[in-house]
Amino acid sequence: GATNEGALYLFDRTQNNFVLFDKNVTNLQSIIETSDGKLWGGNYTSLFSIEKNTKKITKTTIGNPVRCINEDKDKNLWVGTQEGGLLLFDRKTNTFKRLTINDGLPSNTILRLLEDQYGNLWMSTYNGICRYDKKSKTFRNFSINDGLQSNQFSFNAGIKLSSGEFLFGGI
Repeated sequence: GATNEGALYLFDRTQNNFVLFDKNVTNLQSIIETSDGKLWGGNYTSLFSIEKNTKKITKTTIGNPVRCINEDKDKNLWVGTQEGGLLLFDRKTNTFKRLTINDGLPSNTILRLLEDQYGNLWMSTYNGICRYDKKSKTFRNFSINDGLQSNQFSFNAGIKLSSGEFLFGGI
């Protein structure tokens, strides 16, 4: 997926080049493949589900830029947005529940989402790092006071290492 009015492309291994997949899916900021083989991508306003084989695309308006998408081990789809909080997306109804600073998030901008071995979601934000315990539905926020390099992190800069540790990139 390409930003700056770019579309969605598919790499053709036989031709060793990219071919246009769909010109209507533009400005993708994030894209993942879920356990069912479907692609999910987000742009400045919407979330797209993309069937690779049939090329069927379903667009759901989110109203905020989609910065990251994560499918957890329970097959829940989580969407991190810019200024729109954390979304739990229901794939059956194409609806979502929105969690914000009013629910305990340190920021309404979620830059990267990772899941730990216990099923907790860890997210980098513009105001520190946050852990969401899905079982108790509680947030624990970490800031520069807890030893972070800064409270501000960078878009999509995070990875889970093979050791299970997380690295988040900041400013």
